[in-house]
Amino acid sequence: MTFRIFFYIFIFMCVCIHSNCIQLPEIFSYYNENDYEIRDSECDTALKEFADSSSDFTYCTVNYSHPIHLCELCVNSYMKVEKAHTNILTVEVNGTKCKDKLINMDRLEVIESIFSNVQDLWKRAFCQKCFDWTDGKPTLSNQTKTFITYFDSAKKCINDHIKDPTIRNNTDKICEDCMTEYVTLNSFYESLKGSSETVGICMDIVDSMNATRAIWSDVLNCCRLRRTPELIFLCCTGVITALPAIFYLLAKIYCENSSKPRLVEQNRFAETLRCQPSTSLSNGY
Repeated sequence: MTFRIFFYIFIFMCVCIHSNCIQLPEIFSYYNENDYEIRDSECDTALKEFADSSSDFTYCTVNYSHPIHLCELCVNSYMKVEKAHTNILTVEVNGTKCKDKLINMDRLEVIESIFSNVQDLWKRAFCQKCFDWTDGKPTLSNQTKTFITYFDSAKKCINDHIKDPTIRNNTDKICEDCMTEYVTLNSFYESLKGSSETVGICMDIVDSMNATRAIWSDVLNCCRLRRTPELIFLCCTGVITALPAIFYLLAKIYCENSSKPRLVEQNRFAETLRCQPSTSLSNGY
């Protein structure tokens, strides 16, 4: 009997809910209107600026990731992300800081995770090393400007020769004519490596140099022009290095031979002649 009563009640409730005769409270609604009080406020503006700037920076880095020019071309986007994040930390609305609602109550730490990823990418690329910073404003450093000048010069020389139909297939000519520009660029890059061994080099510079070396060695095959001089140099170096070893080896052999006692073999016939006078004298007596 009890089961039937509950069954009928259940059927009645289902029919009423379907016909909207009973309005159930929205018990599964996690938020109400008060939870969105930051909308149309300074906090919401700061949040939107952070979302837009981080999105722009992400697109910029992806767009200029190959070849890598993200440091030079995405620095403005990066600064906007930093500025928007600073606003979230500092802006207050009615005595309440935006970070208390946007960051401290965010268990997933979405904002801080995004900002951390932006900073991590910027640091791994050593983008700070591309610039001189004055009052928080970046300008290309003298080293970066010098590298760009040498790089553009080498690239222009190679491209101009490749575009010339009379010599585009003559890689030896290209290598000979552009050797000075390439050696200057490569030497300057090596000097940067020596002075920045512990702090790193801007990734824009590293990628540009690697691309130039790949074209110079693999595409134009210019390094083969250095094989003959290098072979002669290596042979001479090997001979000079081996001379002391040969000298000491010969000296050792000579000393060992000179230290052995010399045995002089006497001639039996000479010994017989020395013995004959004494024999004749004894026969005379």
